[in-house]
Amino acid sequence: MRPPTVRPVVALLVTMAVLAAPAWAFPAPKGKEACDLLKRSEIAEVTGEKAGKPEELGIEDSSCFWELESAGGGGMTLLVDRGRDAKPYYEELQAGFRPEALVEVDGLGKEAFFVVDQIGVLRRKKTAFYISGVFDRAQAEALAVIVLERL
Repeated sequence: MRPPTVRPVVALLVTMAVLAAPAWAFPAPKGKEACDLLKRSEIAEVTGEKAGKPEELGIEDSSCFWELESAGGGGMTLLVDRGRDAKPYYEELQAGFRPEALVEVDGLGKEAFFVVDQIGVLRRKKTAFYISGVFDRAQAEALAVIVLERL
């Protein structure tokens, strides 16, 4: 039988080891990158157009661009915004559109909107994403469903 003082000493040693460990020993949890959230085949299936290889844009938290066959060098972009500014940015962006152009979308995340060629989805207070370059609302919503499943 161990003396009663051994447990506190062991607990103290474990605590010290954890605190002394380098930051890389406990990587912070991070969500998937934007380019991992949609496959080229899924984009082609939903939009009816061939999608080019995904290209990371390095904008904001995570962003990805796919060239679309008929866009003449243009295409579709997915931006994932994570962190405490995700909800305020979502609200600011939404407020910046003319009300008559803005369509609220039900059934996607906490809130969602579609406007002209962009869908914005607030998944949680600290996660939002935007898909732009898809002019058809039904296609944008179908792509958003796929992203929500993987986010």
